[in-house]
Amino acid sequence: LHLSIRRQRQMCIRDSLESMKEVVNKTLVEKKRFLEKVSTYEQINIIPGAANFMLLSLNGFDGSDLCTKLLERGIVVRDVSSYENLGSYIRFSLGTSDQNDKFLSCLLDF
Repeated sequence: LHLSIRRQRQMCIRDSLESMKEVVNKTLVEKKRFLEKVSTYEQINIIPGAANFMLLSLNGFDGSDLCTKLLERGIVVRDVSSYENLGSYIRFSLGTSDQNDKFLSCLLDF
């Protein structure tokens, strides 16, 4: 019985790791796709992070105003404009391809 529980736990851990690797790989693929797409727009400046969080500025907006405008459209981002040298930036996290495309579309509407 003891070996059976230990084996089940190992299998559960292995499955969890595989699932996590799959999520990380999907995130990396989406991050690459999103960054390539955004790079074609001069009015958007991105500072990519090591994970799924990024900083973004949109020409003509301060971070606080941009945060408010996105929230009005149902998109929640973090206002980092009070941080040193980040007055025009917001922080966002990548979502699904559809969510990221909606986000980009909203940015381009402003």
